Amino acid sequence: MQLFLFILGIFTDEEFRELQAGNTDCIEKLYYKYKTGVYNYLLFKLNNNENNAYDLLADTFEAVIISVSKLKNQNNLSAWIMGIARNLVSGYFKKLKNKKKIIEYIQINKSHVSPDIIEELDKNYRYSLLMTAFNRLKPLHQRIFELKYIERKKVKEIAGILDKTEDSVASLLKRMKKKLQMTIQSYN
Repeated sequence: MQLFLFILGIFTDEEFRELQAGNTDCIEKLYYKYKTGVYNYLLFKLNNNENNAYDLLADTFEAVIISVSKLKNQNNLSAWIMGIARNLVSGYFKKLKNKKKIIEYIQINKSHVSPDIIEELDKNYRYSLLMTAFNRLKPLHQRIFELKYIERKKVKEIAGILDKTEDSVASLLKRMKKKLQMTIQSYN
């Protein structure tokens, strides 16, 4: 019976108490039971941004570990964990929205704020927008972006690396730029 409960990821009453007490085996069991579902939810909510999904997955389980002792029973364990993930996603988007509001405020009140602060915040915001847009690109487009703008390769070199024609690479570059611009504009 114990093996059956372990496979299902259901805790016995004693294991649940141990989980609440911080037993690492029980915490690990909890993590492996729910990590895929939570990760897929986060990935969906964050527009397939794997880096942010992994960050929020870690934050979710950190919050679970910290507050599992307050949970009264395991009947609503999955809903409770998903609620934590949902709240973290909400907080993530509030931070993005607040960054935008801060930048707008600073642009309106430029005379009261140091130019260095304005420049740094604006640079961070633009970088955040670019990374969000980049993560929404198809893997091939991401690779082309890296080759063209990070490794500074010419279209001919990129075509050779990817085994594509130069016209095909030029066309992909044009579509990729347009997609990046549209994504960034949708956040402004």
